[in-house]
Amino acid sequence: MATQDIKKFGFFDSERILFYSFCLMLFLLPMTKSPALIAGGLTIALWVFSGRFIKDLGALFKQQWAKPVLLFILLPWLGLLWTNDFEKGLDFAQKSYYWLFAFAVISIPHTRAINLIWAFIAGLSLNVLVSIFQYIGIIPYLRRDFATGLLTGINPYISYSLILVLGMAILSFVFRNVEKRWQKVLIIILIASYIFNLSIIHGRSGYIAFLVLLPVIIFNLAGKKHIMKGVIAVVLITVIFLFSPMVQNRINLIKEEISLYYQGHKGTSVGLRLYVWENSIKIFANSPLIGVGTGGFAKSLEGFNSEPSLLILDQPHNSFLYMATSFGLIGIFSILWLFVVFLKKGWRCRNNLAGYSVFLFGIILIIGSMTDNQILSRITGILLAVFMGMRVEKDE
Repeated sequence: MATQDIKKFGFFDSERILFYSFCLMLFLLPMTKSPALIAGGLTIALWVFSGRFIKDLGALFKQQWAKPVLLFILLPWLGLLWTNDFEKGLDFAQKSYYWLFAFAVISIPHTRAINLIWAFIAGLSLNVLVSIFQYIGIIPYLRRDFATGLLTGINPYISYSLILVLGMAILSFVFRNVEKRWQKVLIIILIASYIFNLSIIHGRSGYIAFLVLLPVIIFNLAGKKHIMKGVIAVVLITVIFLFSPMVQNRINLIKEEISLYYQGHKGTSVGLRLYVWENSIKIFANSPLIGVGTGGFAKSLEGFNSEPSLLILDQPHNSFLYMATSFGLIGIFSILWLFVVFLKKGWRCRNNLAGYSVFLFGIILIIGSMTDNQILSRITGILLAVFMGMRVEKDE
């Protein structure tokens, strides 16, 4: 699609407004729910009513990611045909709207893709500042015991912990390419504030992602000439991070809750996950070809529940097990295909900021998907769609 081919929407340049509406959504996404979704709705409305969607849908089928995405969208709707809980299934299927952002972002030229990433970083940085101010008492908590910032006080803290790590990784890449001293100092301060924010919030998935990607972040900062300094920095930061009171508390809880689980007490965060993961294997084994349908997990789980007082989760808090239990083997194939294509898209352009961001987010998303269903989460689900559709190379 030629960037010169610009459709008009009334008296306005629809491409420019679409770009700014995307920027607004990505800026708000780390901070608040409703305003971000309103901005997202505005984005999709503009894309449709400006007529851009007609040409972009034609370009869609030329994308390497089109087939896995279309299969991924189709499965939740097909799964309503054999689910045992249509209402819950419809709630899950409706989240397919996330993928409209993948289609709409095709309109944004490669040269502006970096600005979308910067809009996200700006919103995340503002939220980190609010979170730190909450922690030190300048701003009151908007959600009790969670220093996760936010204007609304409603935040999926696991997803938030993951995007903090993404923000660190993106900033470390930028650090390699800036020359002015004040820019380097600012980036170091931002990364340090992200690490501090991560250390004072719940979100053990983010801890894991951080420790896995810390060597990448540090070596981006240290450069090839300072490998030994980088190794020392990785070790020191790891030790300091692990001895943070919040991190220590959350790690100790894992040990306690695993012990409680094997003593028969399943009603803890870790215990419930172990319980649903164990029974997810049984649910999949009972229906390996097509699964139990969209939203059918909770009622299927009830058949294995020997404790009436135990909380019944509506999904297995694992993206891969969700796809396996809901859609069987085709579900497993679908999510693996989606992630492989996503990672290949980023790896191919890993030397530019857009491609690097896509690849690192893919790694982070896979890590987060092991302990929660990140493909259904608002923050990570929308980012997955935007990054999948975002043009990371000029000839895309």
